[in-house]
Amino acid sequence: MIEDICLEIEKLNATMSKNNIPFWLSVIGIFMPMILTVLVAWQSYRQDKKTNELQKQIERDSEKLQRELDIRAEKVQMRGEILKIYDAYCMAQSVYGRGKERIHILFSYVLYNNNMTDPYAFVSSLNNANSEMCNSLNRAKLIFPVTDKKIRSVLETIYTKSCELTKQFEQYLFSGEAYKTAYDASRALGAPANNQPEFMIYINNVFYSKETSDRLWKHCQTEKTKEMDKDIVEFLKLFEYGAFDVYFEPYLQMKEQE
Repeated sequence: MIEDICLEIEKLNATMSKNNIPFWLSVIGIFMPMILTVLVAWQSYRQDKKTNELQKQIERDSEKLQRELDIRAEKVQMRGEILKIYDAYCMAQSVYGRGKERIHILFSYVLYNNNMTDPYAFVSSLNNANSEMCNSLNRAKLIFPVTDKKIRSVLETIYTKSCELTKQFEQYLFSGEAYKTAYDASRALGAPANNQPEFMIYINNVFYSKETSDRLWKHCQTEKTKEMDKDIVEFLKLFEYGAFDVYFEPYLQMKEQE
């Protein structure tokens, strides 16, 4: 066996001597594939490491972006809920605006058979507005921070005052006082002293004539209606910018960075 190996070495030396190849080049030829293999493996390792680091960075950035999107979505949803509260109270403001300085006119229609303009529709609208404000007030107590006592107080005050005014209007209407006031006013204009068809014909003609309707409304304006007009004016002051809107601005205004 050893003799065979020695023989093969002698043949290799003879071949190398015959081909005239330098020994150092032969050594390089033997080790170069291994060196290249190591270099390729090292480069591959570096590339894999960079790829993994890049993938982790992408995942971190993606998670951060998702958190920012979630936070923004929550803010948008919260702003929407607060806007619903604001809108509910503004709806009440618009209903009371219909009666501003014209309560005597609204309630004079108690004589006139028209559901679109009569005082029953007005009182019904007030009750609907109060219902919306009640729901919104409960929502506000869950949404607004406990530390923001001012906006909670403003909403509570408006709702409470509205319920008091609605009760006052209901009493005026359902007690018969509104009807008596309007009926007496119509009698002062010469209306028949009964509720027969002639009376309704007369009343219809009154409301179709600006001149006679103005005269009727003047007679319907009593100390009671003037007091209710004053109450509405004072109530609407609760919706002025400095008393109402200013407290919603921090929650509803869009910030530049958003």
